[in-house]
Amino acid sequence: MVRRRFYDWLSRYYWFVGLFDDCYKRRALELFELERRMRFLDVGCGAGFVLRRLAGRALIFGVDSSCEMALSAGRRSGAHVSCGDCFCLPFRDGSFDVLFCSFVFDIFDFSEQKKILLEFSRVCAPSGLLVLVNNTRGKGVFFLLSGFYLMLVRIFPKVLLNKPIDGFSVVESSGFAVKKRKVVGFTEIVVCVRDTE
Repeated sequence: MVRRRFYDWLSRYYWFVGLFDDCYKRRALELFELERRMRFLDVGCGAGFVLRRLAGRALIFGVDSSCEMALSAGRRSGAHVSCGDCFCLPFRDGSFDVLFCSFVFDIFDFSEQKKILLEFSRVCAPSGLLVLVNNTRGKGVFFLLSGFYLMLVRIFPKVLLNKPIDGFSVVESSGFAVKKRKVVGFTEIVVCVRDTE
């Protein structure tokens, strides 16, 4: 509930805050093919950068836990955007060919991430894709910088919600198989396919 209120407030400024994230989202979108008939869901769509970028390329949907963000993203993108959270997505089983989730998964702790992946698996079509973009520890100087950032997260937990995680390891122990992983600075992009077994 506190997170939702924070993002409702942030929705007025997110177009600016999101500029930093958008370059990583753009890189993630380049790592898979999106066909016109595919159904695409942006989970935690924020101000709708991804929805705007993909307009007309597929059947595009968005969802955000902040109703203010959802309204803003819907207005800016013209896509169908719902208010809802990643623990109980307001869609039927197997509804989407691609789920895209950027800088949302890393807000939650490990036990919550496992529950979220179960929900992602539920709404993802068999052999569908999951694309995660997260903060991670990185390598070299980025490992040191992310360590400093982790210290700031502990000092300001209500402001700095995202924390460096190892999304690759969490996904490997879920119902998804990792196809590609790319680390850029201290951002991790993981492209996974839903196991059909």
